[in-house]
Amino acid sequence: MVTIIECVSAAGAAIGPLVIHEGAEKDGEWIRANPCGSGLAASPNGWTNSEVAYEWLVEIFDPQTAVYAKGSKRLLILDGHISHCSLKFILYAARKNIVVLLLPPHTTHRLQPLDVGVFGPLSHAWKKVVKDLSAKGYLIRKNNLI
Repeated sequence: MVTIIECVSAAGAAIGPLVIHEGAEKDGEWIRANPCGSGLAASPNGWTNSEVAYEWLVEIFDPQTAVYAKGSKRLLILDGHISHCSLKFILYAARKNIVVLLLPPHTTHRLQPLDVGVFGPLSHAWKKVVKDLSAKGYLIRKNNLI
């Protein structure tokens, strides 16, 4: 299982993704096979959790968006699912002038255009690519995913 956290501004600028793989810790081989410099994380089930979300906020979102904000407030819109946010996350955001807007859990497919117009079709296309490659005997592993 692999999860990818993506973030795009209202102006259309994207920051680097965070790729989360299933495992107890970051895999050294996987880190070395990361040519595009994506953020990498691990969780027991390959999904985001409060610790991974905090890591993304501190290591990816904050530094990559602060340069554009120039001291102004930044708005971060998130699915309000408990796994995406914690008190530590909210307190860090407040200290860094990041306003967090939590949408009702499991409503992003209706309320966030990226989920409908970008990530849904991308997920569908990726599944087709994986199926086609698998049919040709190609194995997709953590070290050749990115």
